[in-house]
Amino acid sequence: EETLRSRSWVTYMLGSYVPSQMRPAFYAVHLLDMELTKIAENAGSLRSDDYPDAALGKLDFWKDSLSKIYNREKPQNEPLTVSLLQAVNNNPLTYGYFTRMINVRGQEIRNRSISTMAEMRRMADDSKGTMIALVLELLRIEITNESMQRVVDYLGQAVLLLTQIGICEYIRRVPYSLRNNRFLLPEEMLSKYNLTTNNIWNRVYGKPSEELFDAVL
Repeated sequence: EETLRSRSWVTYMLGSYVPSQMRPAFYAVHLLDMELTKIAENAGSLRSDDYPDAALGKLDFWKDSLSKIYNREKPQNEPLTVSLLQAVNNNPLTYGYFTRMINVRGQEIRNRSISTMAEMRRMADDSKGTMIALVLELLRIEITNESMQRVVDYLGQAVLLLTQIGICEYIRRVPYSLRNNRFLLPEEMLSKYNLTTNNIWNRVYGKPSEELFDAVL
């Protein structure tokens, strides 16, 4: 809990509203998401001949650890893997959601840019959409097409909302990715609004350029 508290105060506070018996699993799932995101973000700063193999190797560690957990094998004795082992053993968490989370970060590492908005929506759904799905499973909320359709009917296209949350995450990471000369925005948008590494961010005032606002809106 203290690790999550230091890395994301908001997520830590949200966890206080989760039933106490499910809270450790809630924190473990979010810490894994943060770890995977960190691996993908830091990969862009690597300047060795091992890029992107070093970052992909770290993702393979988590893929292998989760595979062992679901196959009832003993994973490496590492704090987060131990927490994930307990989370999976005590909650109906779908293995496929974890693999989607890992695979989308691998795609980020291999491809230094995003081509289209459709690709960005899919990646957003594979990252934050799967995170929300895991949380719903923790809360014992069934995630079937029929039940999700009812949610859409009552809350107004909730599936689209999950995707938009993921897209906002990519937009939030723009300043950090620029430090590594990477764009986490679709190339078709960059071309349409004539955005480049030189004009996407006002380096004098440390704020987004007007062109970036136009692209986001």
